[in-house]
Amino acid sequence: MYPENLEAKLIEAMASGFMQEHCYHVFCDWRRQFLEEKLLQDLVSVEEVHKMPLKYLKDPTERWIKASKDAFRTLFPSEWNLCNRVFGFFPFAKRSFMVLCHEPTIYLLNFAYAVASRKSRSPERLFRIVSVLETLNYLLPDLESLFSGNECGVVLLNEANRICKALREDIRGVFMEMENLIRQDPAKVVVSGGGLHPTNRYVMNYLFAACKCWNTLELAFEGSSSSSLSLHVAQILEVLERSLKANSKVYKDSSLCFIFMMNNWRYIVHKVKKSELLGRVLGEDWIQNHVAKMGQYLVNYQRSSWDHVLGMLNIEPGESAGSEKDKIEMLKLRLEEISQVQGTWVVIDERIREVIKRCLKKTLLPAFENFSGRFQKGVGPPEGVGMHEDFGVQDVAAVIDNLFQGKDEHRKPGIIQPSWAVAVPSTQDFHEWVKYAEKTILNSTHPRKYYRCIYKNDQGCRARKHVQQMHDNPKMYTISYSGFHTCNVLCMIHKAP
Repeated sequence: MYPENLEAKLIEAMASGFMQEHCYHVFCDWRRQFLEEKLLQDLVSVEEVHKMPLKYLKDPTERWIKASKDAFRTLFPSEWNLCNRVFGFFPFAKRSFMVLCHEPTIYLLNFAYAVASRKSRSPERLFRIVSVLETLNYLLPDLESLFSGNECGVVLLNEANRICKALREDIRGVFMEMENLIRQDPAKVVVSGGGLHPTNRYVMNYLFAACKCWNTLELAFEGSSSSSLSLHVAQILEVLERSLKANSKVYKDSSLCFIFMMNNWRYIVHKVKKSELLGRVLGEDWIQNHVAKMGQYLVNYQRSSWDHVLGMLNIEPGESAGSEKDKIEMLKLRLEEISQVQGTWVVIDERIREVIKRCLKKTLLPAFENFSGRFQKGVGPPEGVGMHEDFGVQDVAAVIDNLFQGKDEHRKPGIIQPSWAVAVPSTQDFHEWVKYAEKTILNSTHPRKYYRCIYKNDQGCRARKHVQQMHDNPKMYTISYSGFHTCNVLCMIHKAP
């Protein structure tokens, strides 16, 4: 770190009458250069932090964490010891230490504040804020030990505490912004087959990831005028559920609406159960109520899809052979229609999918056998129907087995991606995008901008959008989306002290 004989030479020079002020300046210039090379040369500037997409901020943040730990736990204490050994008998020890450490400390603190003051509305910035806040909380005792006995040092210590406060405020702002983004999410996204809605997938994965830094998040909400973290999480889920109910209305088929709600309720319950913290925060009653809702959606699906089929299997007294013939033909057509339509629907949970099929078979097959037996013993098979040859119990079972062959759309490779458009007052949404093109549009004063998901290359996310500012209402934007996001917010997380 420095020559072994440096201390002796400096003391000897000052004791022999060499100008103390000159020695002090030479020493400070040399040590300052050393600290800058050791700490700051690999760090990005504050201006770059503001401009940098969140994805690319991960490595600079990790370098900042390492530089901060090196500075406040190793290098600055060593510099303090060196200053005392060199200038211990002169009034330059504290002064030289503050001159050496002031600029690197300001630089490191400015980086932390730049992370807190970014203008991005993306909820994923939470994980960058948390990593910086955890690092500062971890190092605050070291800052107090280094700077508390000096007037200039107290200024630095106060600045560190101010930045911690700003980071905590930003964390609270992220959760409020999450609620607002869900409320603004338009009910226009039609998920093929009634599968998992992309907003539901994003929000639940986000909350699941946030649980990994729950203690830090709870501290951010302590002593604030806003509600607790637990209440914010419950509110986010309540807003999400209302949004899903609104989205379910885009399906014209009521049966598909119930399948959509069942899939999405099941996903919420699954994520809550999987996270011990979420389960504890929301409580067992909350979980049981949502399990009951999920069961009610399944009952509603069965009633809306299959009660009519069960009604067709009833034989009314006095029915003629002709009417029976018509009923059998109608039954076959109805089952073929159900097989064709519902064969592409999605039930994400394999266990629930098999339970539905098993329940349908338990209800329909005995009813069909009873219908068949009564029909045969009663009026006899209508001429030309050949019921037992052409259409039997095994055919009904095959229809049921063919249900729900679709797959969760965001997992299917090589399919045509869904698209939709919305009119909104802001171009911001849940995700991080990178602009790849811009072109002038005929009869419009505003260019159209094209974006793709920033994780396209490293996670293969194919989501895209283009943004058009309205000509007659410049405060509004038409955003056209193509494809669901398949990127994972968990990639945003890295370990902090």
